[in-house]
Amino acid sequence: MLAYTNNKLEQSLKSRFTLTKTPGPHTLVIRSAITAVNTSNESMQFYEVLPIAMVLAAGQVATGYRTQDTNIYFEAEVADAVTGEVKMKVVRKGIGRQLDNAQQPVTLSTLKTVIDSLATDARLFNTGKP
Repeated sequence: MLAYTNNKLEQSLKSRFTLTKTPGPHTLVIRSAITAVNTSNESMQFYEVLPIAMVLAAGQVATGYRTQDTNIYFEAEVADAVTGEVKMKVVRKGIGRQLDNAQQPVTLSTLKTVIDSLATDARLFNTGKP
């Protein structure tokens, strides 16, 4: 998942900026990380306020068979390569595909769409300067 994310971000940024591995004047250093990937029980649906549906939903949670929401948390810091001055900090939460139950593992395919979206957002980011 990390390799895929790094590759997508690099491809996206290459389409708009010149990338270099050598820090110097007029260059920025980007430090980024996936800080968390987690799952949580799907929120209650409107029909689950009915007593029988609420009991069924509680049973699904207890047995681990409730639909799971998936989330990825991404953080990045952009700093001047010479002075180290932080120019920008970004924290993003992305919502991936739902899993059928708590036993289903989170995989790259679960979060691929949201990672692609984060990479596109990085390319389209507008600094407000011409």
